[in-house]
Amino acid sequence: MKLSAQQPSQALDLAYRRQKTNRATLTAFEAARQALLPELDAAKDEADMVQPIIRFLRAAGLPGYYLNSHGKRDLVMRTGPDAADPFGVLFELKHRKNPGEMVRPDNLNRKALHELLLYYFQERTSEQQLPELRQLIITTGYEWFIFDAHEFHRVFWKYTELRQWFQKYKQGQTTSGDTSFFYQHARELLDKLETEVRFTYFTLDPRDDAGQRRGLGERGLLWLSKVFSPPHLLKEPFAQDANTLNRAFYEELLYLMGLEEIKDKGRKLIQRCAPERRQRGSLLENTLTQLRAEDMLRNLPPEELSTYGDTPPQQAEGIALALCLTWVSRLLFLKLLEGQLRRYHQPGNAQPFRFLDPQQLKEYDLLNRLFYRILNRPTPEREQPEADLYPHVPYLNSSLFEPSALERITLRISGLDDMIPLPLLGSRATGKTHRSVLRQDATGAAPTALTYLLRFLDAYDFASEGAEEVQDDERPLISAAVLGLIFEKINGYRDGSFYTPGFITMYMCRHTLRRAVVRHFNERYGWATETLDELHEQLADAGPKRRPEFSQAYNELRVLDPAVGSGHFLVSALNELLAIKSELGLLLDEEGKRLRYRLAVARDELVVTADEDASLFEYRAHYDEATRTRRVGPEHTRLQSALFREKRHLIEHCLYGVDLNPNSVRICRLRLWIELLKHAYYTPASHYQELETLPNLELNIRSGNSLISRYPLGADLTAVFRNKDFSLAAYRRAVGEFFSARGREQKQVLEDFLQRLKDQFRTDIQRHDPLLKKITRAKEDLLRAELDQKPDLFGKARLTAEDAWAKQTTARLNLEKLEQERQQREQGALFRDAFEWRFEFPEVLNPDGSFRGFDAVLGNPPYLTGTALKMYETYFRENYKTAQYQLDLYVLFIEQAINLLFDGGSLSMIIPNSWLKNSSMNKLRMFIDDKLEIDSIAPNISQVFKEASVDTLIISGFKKGKQFIESSINKIQIISIDESAQHIRHEVSQTRFRENENYLFDVESDERINVVLNKMRNNGRPLDFYCDISFGFRAYDAYAGQAAETISNKEYHSDFAKDKTFVPYIHSKHIGSFYHNWNGQTFISYGNWLAAPREEKYYQGKRIVMREIIGNTFVATLLQEDLKVDRTLYIAKPKEFIHLTAEYILGIVSSNILTKYFRYANNEFDALFPKIRLKEFRNLPIPAATAEQQAPIVALVEQVLAAKAAAPTADTQALEQQIDTLVARLYGLTPEEQALLSA
Repeated sequence: MKLSAQQPSQALDLAYRRQKTNRATLTAFEAARQALLPELDAAKDEADMVQPIIRFLRAAGLPGYYLNSHGKRDLVMRTGPDAADPFGVLFELKHRKNPGEMVRPDNLNRKALHELLLYYFQERTSEQQLPELRQLIITTGYEWFIFDAHEFHRVFWKYTELRQWFQKYKQGQTTSGDTSFFYQHARELLDKLETEVRFTYFTLDPRDDAGQRRGLGERGLLWLSKVFSPPHLLKEPFAQDANTLNRAFYEELLYLMGLEEIKDKGRKLIQRCAPERRQRGSLLENTLTQLRAEDMLRNLPPEELSTYGDTPPQQAEGIALALCLTWVSRLLFLKLLEGQLRRYHQPGNAQPFRFLDPQQLKEYDLLNRLFYRILNRPTPEREQPEADLYPHVPYLNSSLFEPSALERITLRISGLDDMIPLPLLGSRATGKTHRSVLRQDATGAAPTALTYLLRFLDAYDFASEGAEEVQDDERPLISAAVLGLIFEKINGYRDGSFYTPGFITMYMCRHTLRRAVVRHFNERYGWATETLDELHEQLADAGPKRRPEFSQAYNELRVLDPAVGSGHFLVSALNELLAIKSELGLLLDEEGKRLRYRLAVARDELVVTADEDASLFEYRAHYDEATRTRRVGPEHTRLQSALFREKRHLIEHCLYGVDLNPNSVRICRLRLWIELLKHAYYTPASHYQELETLPNLELNIRSGNSLISRYPLGADLTAVFRNKDFSLAAYRRAVGEFFSARGREQKQVLEDFLQRLKDQFRTDIQRHDPLLKKITRAKEDLLRAELDQKPDLFGKARLTAEDAWAKQTTARLNLEKLEQERQQREQGALFRDAFEWRFEFPEVLNPDGSFRGFDAVLGNPPYLTGTALKMYETYFRENYKTAQYQLDLYVLFIEQAINLLFDGGSLSMIIPNSWLKNSSMNKLRMFIDDKLEIDSIAPNISQVFKEASVDTLIISGFKKGKQFIESSINKIQIISIDESAQHIRHEVSQTRFRENENYLFDVESDERINVVLNKMRNNGRPLDFYCDISFGFRAYDAYAGQAAETISNKEYHSDFAKDKTFVPYIHSKHIGSFYHNWNGQTFISYGNWLAAPREEKYYQGKRIVMREIIGNTFVATLLQEDLKVDRTLYIAKPKEFIHLTAEYILGIVSSNILTKYFRYANNEFDALFPKIRLKEFRNLPIPAATAEQQAPIVALVEQVLAAKAAAPTADTQALEQQIDTLVARLYGLTPEEQALLSA
């Protein structure tokens, strides 16, 4: 074995390392350590060590977990407080009197490891299987060796010879069953092992040169207190995890805003507080009061007003919320800035850098002045007295603190009423059970709303990123990532928001962008690298002189999220692009020298560590209040400025986002500014007095409808770009200048130029517009019709007055129709938010002005269908090949995303998985197969969006170019993904999707499974060969001519027989596997008046009835009584003169074998209500059988039916397993094939 011992700091999750530890935690850990050591000194053997170590672990930070010995296992820690909870940590204890058995950092191949391996293998092959095992530990109590469970799996479980040796030992196939015999052979096998083993090693008992005990030091205590904590030992979430919402902060912020979260039909929505819980002082109520008092809604044009809602109250709420979101976003940004400034100046006096002071900002007007007289202006342009009040507040960018268009025509924050009190959350007046973080007596005088808001923000720590240090206060952490999650949720407002978890965005960005980078360099330089490692070698071989060239080439990658929302994917993409650039050695300073630092993404956040010692980088500045000067170390400036510059360039030129919701767009820009803010630095040019400014982001994060455009991607703009005033170079130059424009005047000049340029684009495109050509011809037709009525030189008209009038009328009506169509396109509601991909982003145009496309498109498009799309239906059906049956927005986004890629570009989308097999989505499957070289599919990511009742998948691939050559060798990786890991389950060929009916994407079955499925098909005939198949009756249907009242009152249903027409019926709730249980209370008035009655034969004699919704197996039974069956059940009535009995067919249909066949054949692995459709039911393959072959199955089925009739809960598992065995034989399956199918 190759050994790789890690220090505690190296073993800890990078994001967890950055989380501050409070002083009380360190004190408790040191006390636990001090108590442990003398108890270990007194221990005589391993048995004496158990309780001291348990006490130590509980006191050190693991009090809520079951800890005890387990059989021969020295010690186990379970994942919860109960003895029945799964194993989380396995311990092997060794007393120090047995040094020969104890592992050492330079020699793991000792008895302690052999014993732990035996326990591990025994548990892995038991019923328990260690599904939640996190760590394995070997310890003397003084020395600790910690192995991650994934490492044990990778190194030892996958070591085939070792596992085979264990299986022989376990099954008694070795010459001795003694454990020492197992250990001896294990030692020999481990001696041959070449794999590297990573583990964490440390001691709790450090000694000085004289052998005397010494302390761990504060840094050592910091690291070890985190090692012995749930986030590390048991891999539980921690406060700074970007996937974890701070519920207390979120709910109190909603309260301050005047909002609340409710549940509606399974979705969590945010809405204005119910009337009985509204507070006049909340931001929303205060804003609504001012809007109504001054009738400000009149200031908005009708077409803009309609975007905020359908009714005046909805419009008022929508406008008020938009304003509140703007103000709260600014405040949260400023709180992060304040926290960052204070952190930059630690350990010195950070108090001067606090500017959101409740004592100073007592009125909304003062906050307004901070926005527009300080943050909106460069420092030299600030006026008194505000300039002296905020000497340390830097100028960053005017865009965020310019009055928005909505503020200009309605209300600024200064217009709010200052003196309205707002009771603390949790007081009687609020009607809320949650208590405010301020924890003051809610019965006292309520503070004003602004004071409450600022004190609330002060109660949280916004300055805790990037620091390995002790936190001396107990304020909860609010990181930029947590704020991003909150932005996403609040931004959802009425529609409900589904925040994509960080582990998903991390995986998608890592998987997609690494491939995109490799292809980007291959295309540019003609290389043939296939992996990032190969690309790194290719770049290194070119030598250091070409690094600046390669770094610039890297920055020409273009990444898009066409439904950007609050920007989570773009933030993840930014971090991943920086990490990749670091790995490739292309992260350079201003002089082109490589930075000796490593950038990595941990828990969806960027972490910077030094190459030399893996220490976390922390930018620091020292400010001298007396001289008003600031000093920053040269290396700090070099690294921080390089990181800022790289981030800025990627944000400006590589990342693009579009969203229909303007609030989303503003928040996305804010989130990207926050990412830049993390690496803001004091510029040497300003003598370290000013921070580097943030760029304007209005041009690459845009508001618009990604699916609607007036002009196609292939529209010709050649003529425009020939004009030197409007050349592509001028366009790109203007965009570049806009990003760094300072002040409103410079921005306005550039905006005016860009608008003239786009107007020119539209004018030129319209010259070739087919619609305008039709209008021209229609005008000519009208003119000819008018001329035809006039007499010629000889006084004779070509047409009579009547014929001329008819011709003119036809021509005029045609022209009016075409003009109306043009007006609708240019000014109508359909195109109001149209986004013109053809020319809005000059960075994705070729040098000749043609549309090139993006290198990567990724995201989580909206899942929307039904009436919400009615206005767009005609447009979508005319412009999208995948528009089919009931429109679904995510389907159109997939098509648009592929269209927007350049040939060879990378796609990654998380979408519902229903399209894989839904018969009404075959157009999407055909389009994807035609246009996309699929790289991977993660087909079943259950409940990623916990509030959404939908199972999702991730599809990734490359757009097929003109030179694409298909090969059956190209395989799609089918991937499993969860929060902790991803692994490849199997591979499938993309070509095989064309071989099945309706282009189903049967991704769940690999080639071995396909062999089994084909064998079952070949050894059976469709069920409808042997049986007549039908649904049960359908009682009501408006399309059958039934009155609405009849349907709503369910007039044909009753719980008793009202007259002779009422007969008993059963539905799915009455059916279980091998039994039915009619409750005597369901009757139907049966006759031709029902919407869809069935033939009487389906209700008589022996027949099989089965639920549409399936369980572990099909839920079916045998029915003989004269009972009607409703639409929730299928009926299979054996045909006359067939030789198969109903009991035999039931045995086949109810078998686990046939259920697994169905799941694999139809890709039906939904966690939510998996179902079989009628067509699929008809096609189930039923093997032929002689009477002798049927007899044992029939006998077993009859036994199960009898047992279930007596007691539906009877345990018939053994009988059903015998049926499965017999069924497998009839299909000709080997035991191995049966096991493969059932795995």
